[in-house]
Amino acid sequence: MRRLLLIPLFLLPLAAGAATLGSTSTTVPTNAYLAQSSVDITKPLPADLVTAGLSVKVDAPVAGDVLAVGGTLTVSKGADGNVRVIGGKVMVSGPVAKDLAAAGGTVHLYGPARTIYAAGGSVDVEGGSSGNVTIYGVNVFLSGDYAGNVSVVASNQFTLGENTHIHGTLSYSAPSSLKVPAAAVIDGGARYSGAYAYVPTNEQAHQYAVLGTIIFFAVRVFAGIIVAGLIAGLFTAFSERIVGMLYVRDWKKLLKLFLIGLAIGILTPVLCLFLLISFVGAGLSFLLIVLYALLALLAYAFAGMFLGAVLRYTLLYKIKGTHEFSWRDAVLGTVILHAVGLIPFIGTIILVLLTLMCAGALATFAYRTAFDGRG
Repeated sequence: MRRLLLIPLFLLPLAAGAATLGSTSTTVPTNAYLAQSSVDITKPLPADLVTAGLSVKVDAPVAGDVLAVGGTLTVSKGADGNVRVIGGKVMVSGPVAKDLAAAGGTVHLYGPARTIYAAGGSVDVEGGSSGNVTIYGVNVFLSGDYAGNVSVVASNQFTLGENTHIHGTLSYSAPSSLKVPAAAVIDGGARYSGAYAYVPTNEQAHQYAVLGTIIFFAVRVFAGIIVAGLIAGLFTAFSERIVGMLYVRDWKKLLKLFLIGLAIGILTPVLCLFLLISFVGAGLSFLLIVLYALLALLAYAFAGMFLGAVLRYTLLYKIKGTHEFSWRDAVLGTVILHAVGLIPFIGTIILVLLTLMCAGALATFAYRTAFDGRG
C-alpha cells in the first residue's frame, strides 16, 4: 500500500453513523480511509482502501490493496492488489489479484486469489488460487482449483468438496482422516498428520471441560474448608453464637432471619447504585459494596458451619459423647454443603436459603452488638 504508512490509523475519522462512498459521480483520486459504524463502498476506487466499522461492504472494485476490519465484512467485487480482512463474519466473493488473508469467526472465500491465508471458527474456501493455501479452523471446507500446495489444520472437521483439484500436495491435520470424493483430484497426494497437537478436538475439549470442572470444584471446596475452619477455630465464641441463632426449633425465627437476609441481598445493591449516582455518596457506596461482599462470604461459610452444627447436635454427639461445636464440624458441614449444591435445582435452592438465613443471622448479631450491646 503506497500511502498507508503516511496516515496512522488513530487519525481515521470515526463517528456513530454511516459512510457511503459513491453517492456522487466524482472519482476518488487517492487512497480512501474510512472508519464509521457502517461503511458501504459502491463506487470503484483507483487506489488503496483502509476501512473499519461494525458493518463494512465493499461492493465496488478496488484498484489497490484492501485492509478492512469489521463486525460483518463483505468484499464482493475484488481488488487488483492484496486483500487483508478481519471480522466476526467475513465474506470475499470477488477476485483478488495478489494475496488474500482473512480471519474471523466465520470466513467464506469464494473468489480466486494468488495465495490464501485463512483462519477462523468455520472456514469455507471455494475460490481457488494460483499459489499456496494455508487454512486454520475448527470446521474447514475446501473446494475449487488450486495450483500450489494446500495446508489445512482443522480441530474438528475437514471436508473436501466434489470436483476439487489440487495440483500440489495436500497436507492436513484433523481428528480423522479425510474422505476424498471420487471426483476430487490431488496430484501431489495427501499427507495426514493426525490431530493437531495444539488444537483440541471436540472430544478432547469435552474432556478438558470435565477435568476443569472437577478441579474448580475441588479448589472451591478446599477454599471453603479453609475459611470455615479458620473462622470456627479462631473465633469459636462468635461461631457458636451465630450457629446458636440458627439452630432453633422456632420456624418463625428462622423465617425472620431469612427475610432479613433477603432484604439485605436485594436492597443493598439498589442502595449502592443510587449512592454511586451522586458524587457525595460514591465513597459510602464503595464501602457498602465491600461490606456486602464480606457479608456474602461469611454467610456462605456459616451455611456450611450450620450444617456441621446440626450434625454435631443431632448425631455426632451420640458417637463422640460431646455437644461442643468445633472446627472439625465446620469442615464436615462445608463438604456436605458443596455436595448438596451439586444437586440440580434443589441444591441451588437449599444453598440460597441457608446463605440468606446466615446473612440474616450475621446482620442481626452485628446490629445487636452495635446498638443493643447484646451481641
